[in-house]
Amino acid sequence: LRNKFPQFNSRHALFDPNGGIIEADTAVKTLDLLARKNGVKIKRKVKVVKIKKNSVILANGEEITTEKIIITAGSWSQKLTPINLYLNPTRQEVLYLKPKNLEDFNKKNFPTFGYLDSDLGLYGLPIHKINVVTIANHIPGATVDPDKVDKKINRSFVGKCRKFLSKYIPDL
Repeated sequence: LRNKFPQFNSRHALFDPNGGIIEADTAVKTLDLLARKNGVKIKRKVKVVKIKKNSVILANGEEITTEKIIITAGSWSQKLTPINLYLNPTRQEVLYLKPKNLEDFNKKNFPTFGYLDSDLGLYGLPIHKINVVTIANHIPGATVDPDKVDKKINRSFVGKCRKFLSKYIPDL
């Protein structure tokens, strides 16, 4: 591990050379392009307020009837439809850290990673769009209403991250 990724201070690791990041904005742009090429009509800058079995209700009152509906509302999906989607939005804390040496933590030199023990679960992403490394909570947090979630980062989470980083990735 130290030979391939000297940023890590650990004797044991599992490395997956196929692991990586799906950049959401690129994926969405690609799906948008492919959908339009295949005849899908896309409405932009509209707010969906309800989804029925074969229709979508917009904030302006317009109802669009269709054979198929693809819901891509993330944490808000369950709020839009009476169908139980078995989704439970949870609070997930995320930290963004700017390393002193950006080159050491770009996606060519630093892998995505996960860490899990009895009281801490984290995942991390290398620098890939802006000059920060992402560290996030991998253990589901409390169930939340996505419109009312407290976005303030808990000091306890920050402390656990600092402890983890000082032990395993000290340059962060």
